[in-house]
This record gives sequence, C-alpha cells and structure tokens, in this order.
Amino acid sequence: MSEPTHIPIWVQPPCEISRLQGKRILVEYRLWRRHHHKAIGHIRITGPNAAGLVAIDLVMPTLYPRVDHGTVAISLTEQQALRIVEADGVSTDFVYEGVLYLRSDESEDTRAWTRPPKIVVPDEIT
Repeated sequence: MSEPTHIPIWVQPPCEISRLQGKRILVEYRLWRRHHHKAIGHIRITGPNAAGLVAIDLVMPTLYPRVDHGTVAISLTEQQALRIVEADGVSTDFVYEGVLYLRSDESEDTRAWTRPPKIVVPDEIT
C-alpha cells in the first residue's frame, strides 16, 4: 500500500524562512480523541513558489515508530504558522502554541462517544 501524495499548503511565511528551515520545534498534537502527544520534531520549508509563498511542514516522530513509518508531516495553514514562537534555544528553537489535530474529521463527538448527554431537570434532583 502506498502513502498518499503530500499536497503542500502555500502560505505567507511568518518570518524569514532561513530562521525556520531545519530548526527544532516542540509540538503537542492530538493523535485521536483525548490522546495528545508532545514531541520534538523539525520544521521543513518548501518553496518559495512563483507567488513568494512557502509550505511549512512540521516533521514529527510518530508515537510508535516503525521502520517504514517513523515520522508524520503536519502541514500548517497561515493561521497555524503564526503560532510558531521562539523558545529558549536550549532544548528546542521554537514552540508551537496550541494543539494540532492530525485528523480534521474528528471531534469530541466521534466514535464511541456519540450518545447524547443525559439531561437532568430540577424535578429529578433529590
């Protein structure tokens, strides 16, 4: 089974691309419902294209790396790229402020948690 083709998201760079390319970044990303993973990866810049836009990917290790699948590339939108801030420079060069979701089709209401909540009205409270 082949990997899907990576389609870049072209964005305006938040700063000079030479400051970002190949730098270490600490990111918290959500693997599935209520399971977050914090890891140090690196920033990969593609471009610029003819319009002067770049593609910013965060190349992160997977939780359980296998020989053929050791990393995952998370493409950032322009709004997400603005959340990259400088760190102390000791353990990482940058930190992503926030949590990245690896699957856009998930929410708190997916999978086994699709039951509606139980609503308690004042008459039932004893």
